[in-house]
Amino acid sequence: MKVIKKLVSISLTMFVSMVAVAQNADPSMECFNALENVSELQPLKGKVALGNINSQTIEILANDNKPNKSEKSALLKWDELRKPCVKQSMEWSNSNFAPNIAILIDRLRSQFQANLADLYAGKITYGQFAKARQANVDDLKAQAANINQQNQNSYNQQQQRQQELNQQAQAQEDAQRRALAAQMIMNNKPYQAPMPQAASPYQMPQLQAPKAPTNTNCRMIGNTMNCTTY
Repeated sequence: MKVIKKLVSISLTMFVSMVAVAQNADPSMECFNALENVSELQPLKGKVALGNINSQTIEILANDNKPNKSEKSALLKWDELRKPCVKQSMEWSNSNFAPNIAILIDRLRSQFQANLADLYAGKITYGQFAKARQANVDDLKAQAANINQQNQNSYNQQQQRQQELNQQAQAQEDAQRRALAAQMIMNNKPYQAPMPQAASPYQMPQLQAPKAPTNTNCRMIGNTMNCTTY
């Protein structure tokens, strides 16, 4: 979660210019800029940008001289006075930038230290020191912009994936809600006894009509008796 929050911070910052962002937000810049007025560093005035790299002039970039003995002492003092500013800047960067950006900033400090050592040793001129310093900052800007885009893409993918997960969770929740509602309806349905089958209507037994009573009359005709039944 913390990583995602830092990715969001990076995407909002949009490292178009890392130096410009640092100047506007990094509290250590005030510490660096104060070095311009330190009396012990005045031998370096006009030869190096004691505070902000943006103060490097054409004369500084074109200076093909190497430091003399007094200037070397001033370089050592500059390195000593920069340390509290560097510490403050490192703490701020680690708190406000994504880890992959903070690593670039820390690398820039290491490069500066290596170039300063070469200048002190007389291996490079003031102009070469200034150009290397500027090149390292420009390289940081390019890398930071590229990493920022990667961070933005990663954040967008995280957002899309989270949206998909939310939709799936919502669909599952809706299905469970519908199933629960159906179950509740089934559980609360009133009992209906089965309709009894209609009994066959009672049929009275058919009675045969009684036979009409019969009468028989007989009479003698001569020697013969005739009988008639009705």
